[in-house]
Amino acid sequence: MVDRKLSEALRRALEGDANALVDISTADHLSVREAARSIGAPLIVTRVAAVSILRGLMCQM
Repeated sequence: MVDRKLSEALRRALEGDANALVDISTADHLSVREAARSIGAPLIVTRVAAVSILRGLMCQM
């Protein structure tokens, strides 16, 4: 069963919402994979988005 909250967090992360990373970071790998599949995004895309957002946050510091 796909966690809707996690799926929504992945969508927000792909749109550039840094706050969504909190929900994603607390989830296990398999849940993230299932949520990524449910929104039609390959897992690599969600990981790249997360890294991109984190780099942006680090540059702001």
